[in-house]
Amino acid sequence: MSSDPHYGTTTYQKASELDSWIETQFRGALTAAVTYEQEVLTDWGLLRAMGKLAGGGGPWERSATYVGDAELVSYKPFKLWLYQQLMPFKYRIYYQDSITKADIASLKRLHELPDYVSYEYKVGTDRYNFYAVVGLDNDGLPSEGCLKDIWNNGGVKFEFFVGRNGWQIMKRVKSYS
Repeated sequence: MSSDPHYGTTTYQKASELDSWIETQFRGALTAAVTYEQEVLTDWGLLRAMGKLAGGGGPWERSATYVGDAELVSYKPFKLWLYQQLMPFKYRIYYQDSITKADIASLKRLHELPDYVSYEYKVGTDRYNFYAVVGLDNDGLPSEGCLKDIWNNGGVKFEFFVGRNGWQIMKRVKSYS
């Protein structure tokens, strides 16, 4: 996240502090897991006992990038989940079904919506469903950095805007005119 006028200073600071705390806890847990793994791998008795518990065999060796790999596959989904839980407290999605490109352009101009807060997809000949994420009570927009962070952590625009795969919690309001 970056400092942005659309986030209140307090909101941004709290979100940033929470993000840092979660990342620290997550890295600590990964480091502890690697430490425990090394203890087991260097103690024949523990290794033998763990091997029996695991059903014998298996890839006990971990590459030097194990912590980095584990972070990549587990921290990003966790951060995405965090956005899914926090975004509904500040933002909602407005939408219009089956409108023209001219209608979309008119809505964007009228409400001064930058492209990064909107999404559209074709539903028929020259007809589109249009979505825009805005602040509750039309109070501000999410920053471009915030939405890019969602996309970079595995968020899918279609799912975000239409309310699928964890984004159902975001309030959607028909009609943004």
